[in-house]
Amino acid sequence: MRIAKANLNRKWLASTLLAGAVFAVLGTLDSRLRTLSGVGTFDLQGFVTAAQYDTAFHTWGINAYLSRAGFNLGLD
Repeated sequence: MRIAKANLNRKWLASTLLAGAVFAVLGTLDSRLRTLSGVGTFDLQGFVTAAQYDTAFHTWGINAYLSRAGFNLGLD
């Protein structure tokens, strides 16, 4: 199967722009989660102890933000 270079470039551009849009949405959702609960899913990358993770998960669970965090982690 052969694909024309112009067609390939067009599809590459479309997929790149859509990926950028998905990451923009993910960033917005994570920012909203951080505003509401004080901890965002991006913050998990900087955690080094189990206590930090435990605090984040309890914060999300108590305030019913666990579904927002789960969606962000699943989308990521």
